[in-house]
Amino acid sequence: MSKCVPSCCFAQALVKLFLSGKGQELKDSLAAVRLFPRLQCLALSLGERGGQVNLGDLWPLSALEDLEVTGWERVELRGGSVLPQLTHLYLEGVGGIGIDASLPRLQQMRVYRTGSLVLGGAHLHVPQLSQLSLDGIQTAVVDWPALPQLASLAVFDCLEVTCSRLTALQHLTSLTLGPSWEDACTMLL
Repeated sequence: MSKCVPSCCFAQALVKLFLSGKGQELKDSLAAVRLFPRLQCLALSLGERGGQVNLGDLWPLSALEDLEVTGWERVELRGGSVLPQLTHLYLEGVGGIGIDASLPRLQQMRVYRTGSLVLGGAHLHVPQLSQLSLDGIQTAVVDWPALPQLASLAVFDCLEVTCSRLTALQHLTSLTLGPSWEDACTMLL
């Protein structure tokens, strides 16, 4: 006779979770995600574009290292230190993104097929961000001086990216621009 594992033990053991759904159904599931305090990897995939998600609501997930968010209309992450262990952030197919938070261990960020990105503000603190990839973004406003350790920057198929204060990137060793020379000239001027 097998024994069922009590839900409290299951919640303590889970380290990776992928949630996919539509609209309110997925948003309602976010409250339950907090039941997994050891969660290290989380993917939130919205089947059809729409809805808003505040990633700050995930603050109880203090062990979260990898976060992937796809398909939302609006993604926000604002405030103090909300995800202290987060090292990788991947955002795809989002209408608009606003990030103004302290992410002390974030090392890699990739933003793909997005309407707008604002990476900056009074609370933005990403002292370990070393790799940033922006691909297929209509408008990206980035506070470059707030990225003191950025070593690798890749920008592809972006219509508009802020270039002012790009020279503040003192540790930049790799710059990839494309696919056309016009993109490179726009970025560097």
